[in-house]
Amino acid sequence: DSLCYPIWLAHVYHQKNPAANLYTDAFRQALTAIVDVFATEQRHWESPYYFERDDCPPTDTLSHAGRGAPVAYTGMTWSGFRPSDDACRYGYLVPSNLFAAAQLKHVANFAREYGDAALAARAQALRKQIQTGLTAYALVQHPNHGIIYAYETDGLGHYTLMDDANVPSLLALPYLGACEKDDPLYLRTRDFVLSMDNRFYYEGRYAKGVGSPHTPSGYIWHIALCIQALTATDDAEILSILRMLLNTHGGTYRMHEGFDPENPEAFTRAWFAWANSMFGELVYSLYEAGKLESMVAQLHAELRIQVGQRLIHADDGGAGHKGTGDSDALLLTYIYRCPVCGFVYQVPDYWVSFAPEETCEFAHIDFAKGESCPNAVLRRIEQESDV
Repeated sequence: DSLCYPIWLAHVYHQKNPAANLYTDAFRQALTAIVDVFATEQRHWESPYYFERDDCPPTDTLSHAGRGAPVAYTGMTWSGFRPSDDACRYGYLVPSNLFAAAQLKHVANFAREYGDAALAARAQALRKQIQTGLTAYALVQHPNHGIIYAYETDGLGHYTLMDDANVPSLLALPYLGACEKDDPLYLRTRDFVLSMDNRFYYEGRYAKGVGSPHTPSGYIWHIALCIQALTATDDAEILSILRMLLNTHGGTYRMHEGFDPENPEAFTRAWFAWANSMFGELVYSLYEAGKLESMVAQLHAELRIQVGQRLIHADDGGAGHKGTGDSDALLLTYIYRCPVCGFVYQVPDYWVSFAPEETCEFAHIDFAKGESCPNAVLRRIEQESDV
């Protein structure tokens, strides 16, 4: 998949900027090298590549003298490691091969633009071989979901039935251009991925979604939540995922690698540019689709309702609170408002280490104007009339 991303980036960039001159000798050489590597790894046992690391977990190195578990020829191309950097159990990583097949189409198109008919023909032939291998070896009959994609296979009758949070993943196939969102095979596979039949799907108080064997058991990945939203066709599902993303940053205002859905303050990677970028892409895609404003407005309305309920609960001396005059009351500790546009922010309940201050910084949108508010300093709400 590492070789697919430059092609994908070039294709998307060219779509947005058709006048851009991508057709340099260096780019042409890169496309040729990518096709060469893919073709070589169709017969990995003949490849010069191996990787061994000493004094490490088994997932950080390749077995069988650094060549990985044996595979048969299938037409697919071999991978040593998953996108999470864990070693593949079986060498044909299905989502990566689907990604490769999609990108080889772009290689062929670029080659034609160059006038390189030989490279175009090689890319087209390789794409067809990978697709044939996927059809013959990557499909499995699941007792609950019907015919779905396996995550890995070896061409020798072995499969890994799972999905990993990182991309390429089975969940991400439409995002990667490998299929449409309404493709029946993808939808069956998606149902499997987002169910307890996928042993790396987890649910907790604050979120539910796909995790990875690369991070602690039970941890969900923000990347996977963003991918789920980007590949969803139901606005209610997208809105639900936005709620989860906004409620699980653990007080950092950033996305992470994995987090505990029961306690999002427990997470891996305080700064993970990939996850932050995926969140940004999700938000911008909703903006482009004309959905962002209405979804943010709905989330804001829900927050106002929650704030009102908190205030009533505190005024009534609700369980766990001592009333509006007590400094430990939830409304005094956790609710803030922008003095410029009226935006209300409720600090999530799980912030057990949150120390209440008179103000907090939080970038937000002025919903009346439909643009970012110039003020980022929110003031703590102390009376019901302040809301």
